[in-house]
Amino acid sequence: MHELDKAEKHSTPEISQLPRLALSNSNILVWIREELNKQGDVTRNLIAYDLTKKQSKVISRIDSPMALPSISDKYIVWSSSGNIFVYSIVEDKVISKINANEHVFPRVNNEYVLWNEDENLVIQHIQSGEKYEIVDEEPFFYGIGQDIVVYQIDESILTYHIEDKRTKKLNEKKATLPYIRNNDVVWQEINGNVTNLRVVNIHE
Repeated sequence: MHELDKAEKHSTPEISQLPRLALSNSNILVWIREELNKQGDVTRNLIAYDLTKKQSKVISRIDSPMALPSISDKYIVWSSSGNIFVYSIVEDKVISKINANEHVFPRVNNEYVLWNEDENLVIQHIQSGEKYEIVDEEPFFYGIGQDIVVYQIDESILTYHIEDKRTKKLNEKKATLPYIRNNDVVWQEINGNVTNLRVVNIHE
């Protein structure tokens, strides 16, 4: 067992008990730590913890209270001050900033950043900067895997194949809250008064 978060004065008890975590395949965990400084003001830091090396570091100060980091094996992304920040784990620095609205909740894989912009789902290639819209309505929930985007519109779970730009519906019954890790998609499926978890490997 690892003790990861040693902030002396968390701003609320809930934050110390239930941080919003993101974990990469390379065993790096990231979260936003809020604590009170000596003046009683709330400060926010993006923390990365290497579970293999048992080492933590502060990646950046965060302005936005709604910044939720996302991590892949190569990058960490978060939103703050009207920008999406793309941090290279290998280079140990922010390599780009994407102008965006507040609270766009970016997600990242090893090539692309995905976020919600003006009620549309937008994707941008990290190296080339190529950006395009993949969904022209606001998704309720979304994520990005190795080469697949998953999102929810109304009660439908859909995937978008980045390479060939194909869209496919996954669920047959009422569904909600999709999540993707690599090529595996999980969601809640509701059948009357019963809620089940469904898991699908996209490439099987």
